[in-house]
Amino acid sequence: HSKQVHLVPPPRGILLHRLKHAEECGGAPMDKRYIPLQNRTRTVEESDAAHSGGELNGENLHAGRPSPSIRTTRSVAVAPCTARKFEAQREEMTKKGLSDIDAVLTTRELVKLIKLYGVDMNQLEPEPADEPFGTSSTSGKLFGTAGGMTEALMRTLPFTAENRESGCTKISEVRNVKGFADASLKTGKTTYRFGVVSGLGNVASVLEEIRAGNCRYDFVEIMVCAGGCVNGGGQPIGGDSRAVKARMKALYGLDEKEIIKCAWKNRRLTELYEAYLEGPGSKTGKSILHTNYTERKVLL
Repeated sequence: HSKQVHLVPPPRGILLHRLKHAEECGGAPMDKRYIPLQNRTRTVEESDAAHSGGELNGENLHAGRPSPSIRTTRSVAVAPCTARKFEAQREEMTKKGLSDIDAVLTTRELVKLIKLYGVDMNQLEPEPADEPFGTSSTSGKLFGTAGGMTEALMRTLPFTAENRESGCTKISEVRNVKGFADASLKTGKTTYRFGVVSGLGNVASVLEEIRAGNCRYDFVEIMVCAGGCVNGGGQPIGGDSRAVKARMKALYGLDEKEIIKCAWKNRRLTELYEAYLEGPGSKTGKSILHTNYTERKVLL
């Protein structure tokens, strides 16, 4: 290669997941050379907002028809991530001048509100979540850990590529990630390679490998907060490594105990695709669940 920096992805290309969070948390705009590699799937909160208010709502979803043009709901995201506040205001996350998410609360802010209003959580009667959001796979719950998105993808890939049961067993190579981890998965004659970055300080070295054309991965998950969202900027301040490990252990424990471990086994999810989204990868699905990123100009 010449001294001029170029992106030289492998034949199938590289897909970077959550690189935009490095931009949102680190402050510097995303290098325009990486924009084509950024995963365009919306975050969970943005997708839910599109379902419940912006694009779909429960009544119209089950009737198989589009939502009215006037929004009748407000979407409030609660997340352990401070980057969600910036993300909700991104131009790419708005339609007709309105943000898909109306307000964002961190978990820390939610706890403050609960205490401020004297809410006793132990005295509240549990209520089922609104459908179709009340049913989830543990693959989705693992998103809170570094490597969780990769594990979910590796569980689902055999089914989507070959219509083959993957067993949905745990993938130890991408759990308890410290700095960087990798794993591979063979489906048919193709071997896919996955990388997981944990912590903002470890992102630069991976991006350098991509710039140099030495990255051999097909999918790279970038988790800005070390350990995952369980250690997010919106979580309680002052938590030590033991608290983070305990949160990770809780999510891994849910994965062991609960029945639905793969996204494609979630009946509500398959109904959503069949009733409105016209199947995975459809034009309708992409228009709602995907977005595009453009170079962001920042005055310094």
